[in-house]
Amino acid sequence: MTTFQQIIDVLTSPVSKLTTAEVVGMGIGKTTLARKVFQLCCKFRLFDRIAWVNYTSNIDQVLSCLLHCMNLPNDKIQGLTRQDKGENLRKSLKMRKYFMVFDGLWDLDSWKDILNFLPEDEVGSRILITSREMMQFPTIEGTIVSDFPHHKYFPMSILNENQSWELLEKKLFGNKSCPADMVEVGKQIARQCGGLPLAIVLIAGTLFNLPYPESYKSWLSVKDDITSIVFANPGSCLDIIGLSYNYLPPQLKACLLLMAGAFPAKCEIDVEKLSNLWRAEGFLDAVHDEPEIILKELIRRSLVSIGRKSFEGKIKTCMLHDLVQQLCLREAQKENFMHSVDGNANGNGIAQGLEKQRHLIFNIEDCDGCQILPPLPHLRSFIWLALGSDFTPGMVGLILSGFKWLRVLDIYFLPFDTFPGQILNLVNLRYLALNVRYKLDKSVSQLHKLEILLVYGPWSHNQNEGTPAIFLDLSKMRCLSHVSIWVPSILKSYKIPDSFRHLNLTAFSKVTFHSSWLLFGCSPNLKKLGVFETKEDYQTGKVLRCFSDRGFQRLNQLDSLKCSFYKGKAEARSLDLSALPATLKKLTLTGSCLSWDQMKLLAGLPNLETLKLKNEAFIGPEWVQTDEVFPRLKQLLIDNAGLMVWQTGNDDEHFPSLERLVLKYCRFRQEIPLGSGQFSSLGSIELHHCCESVEKSAREYEEYYGSPSIVCSK
Repeated sequence: MTTFQQIIDVLTSPVSKLTTAEVVGMGIGKTTLARKVFQLCCKFRLFDRIAWVNYTSNIDQVLSCLLHCMNLPNDKIQGLTRQDKGENLRKSLKMRKYFMVFDGLWDLDSWKDILNFLPEDEVGSRILITSREMMQFPTIEGTIVSDFPHHKYFPMSILNENQSWELLEKKLFGNKSCPADMVEVGKQIARQCGGLPLAIVLIAGTLFNLPYPESYKSWLSVKDDITSIVFANPGSCLDIIGLSYNYLPPQLKACLLLMAGAFPAKCEIDVEKLSNLWRAEGFLDAVHDEPEIILKELIRRSLVSIGRKSFEGKIKTCMLHDLVQQLCLREAQKENFMHSVDGNANGNGIAQGLEKQRHLIFNIEDCDGCQILPPLPHLRSFIWLALGSDFTPGMVGLILSGFKWLRVLDIYFLPFDTFPGQILNLVNLRYLALNVRYKLDKSVSQLHKLEILLVYGPWSHNQNEGTPAIFLDLSKMRCLSHVSIWVPSILKSYKIPDSFRHLNLTAFSKVTFHSSWLLFGCSPNLKKLGVFETKEDYQTGKVLRCFSDRGFQRLNQLDSLKCSFYKGKAEARSLDLSALPATLKKLTLTGSCLSWDQMKLLAGLPNLETLKLKNEAFIGPEWVQTDEVFPRLKQLLIDNAGLMVWQTGNDDEHFPSLERLVLKYCRFRQEIPLGSGQFSSLGSIELHHCCESVEKSAREYEEYYGSPSIVCSK
């Protein structure tokens, strides 16, 4: 169903209470959509009173416009006080079914005053709002409209490639078709507008005004310069984006500017990495501040869009539109906040204007000119985005020698064979990302202020060498809170230094089962852990030690655990799942090949809320539940389990709190027990590539209970 159809459904629904619909987006065609809705309401006379207002913060002007729409003569409006205008409006609307469009609403304070004069007589009145950002509007009763059941949000998405081309073609050729030899370049132009209708309309005007509108060469010149054309046009979508940017509070501005520079264009931004950068830069007030709050504020203002979400509904990736990113880069450079050096810069051009910069982004592969960078005493972050194969540790060391107060260093895209020793002089580093092909030395632990350490690369460690030197000295890094190491055997050791007990680690991801033993009992603050089983772990049975010796239970603050297992022979294995810590709220098992009767051990986790079973985490054709109860489990995913029969007992409810059930690649021979009273709290069922018997069970549950939403995909 289109957004237009959804809005019409809201306007024509039998709900008698005053209902507000808000269309949110930036340069996305909100006004066009609202006008289409408005014209339909006029044509079919769906309301007794109807009004369109181009919103302004001048309350008197808004009230005058509304009275004019109520057919009150201008001579009677002039001279009225604001209160008189409001009272006249209230009388005109009393017990009348009215429809009002407020286009471009942005000022919350003035909106409160307007609401005071709009009656709610429960006669089916409707209000349609267009806004750049999703606001929490107060209702007439003073509550927040986002918590009000009769307020509907309609965030508009960008156009896809086909829709973009259709709009561009229509603007250029009307009802005619584009010449065949121009279609391909035309589609490329439409694609580069990023799905923003306003940008497409603007580019269409440029193409139409070229000396030879249908000249292939002229269109090619536009295709290669879309951003410059958009920036050069006054009143364009850049001005609209600029309005949203200008109203950001300082903290959100800083977070957005760093976000725009620290990641390549048109990429999905990993929210966890983004959060770590914000924290290392000091943009978050405390370690426990939720970066999701910052991100949601930027999304609410239509400056950032959601990419992918986790199973629990948390945002995993996000994206910046090209135009938002370009605007931020320009603003950042103007404010001496950040400077981005791209592949077109070289020699002295790189060094110009850097003296006062606080954040430097390199997006170059050629080392020409980089060696002459001046000392940059104000620089706080240095991020390299291009794969610089020509750079040596010595060159990078020369560059870093002038960055005395650096807090953030991300050289993931520079894979070296030796460690750039100059890094050790950056004693204020909070964030370090490396791509290593060498043995990481314990000297890294000299960076006492380091909070986040990300290590990638193929380096392996010989278990006969004992504890890796770097980890013997990690205890000196009292600020370290997050470690992610994507190196197969970096932590192999049987020796556990007592000094490890003072570590402040809260997150450690991508570590082998064999290596994870080093963390047990030594990281009391660890809350998030990701471990995986190597082929060597599988062949030597190292995984058993983590469970049989109660290693996991030493992590008494752990609330999130991901375990990925090596897929060897397709046979069931046995692990003592009762050894998992009782604090766990989220558990993911992948490829563990456990038997279904071991599920009762997971039921013994009293705080478990999310359980994901992926890629034959449990194997066997039958899961028969007897007396096990998952008291707090809210979300359950079963993916590729080979399960044929799922039976539950009739006495106790096994899942009293389950809200969401997701089944993927499940080929049950018979219906699943949804209707047996075991899922009374279920609100959502998702079925992906499942057989007909599963879908039948879901539909029967929906008919009986009436509440869950069901999503099916083949």
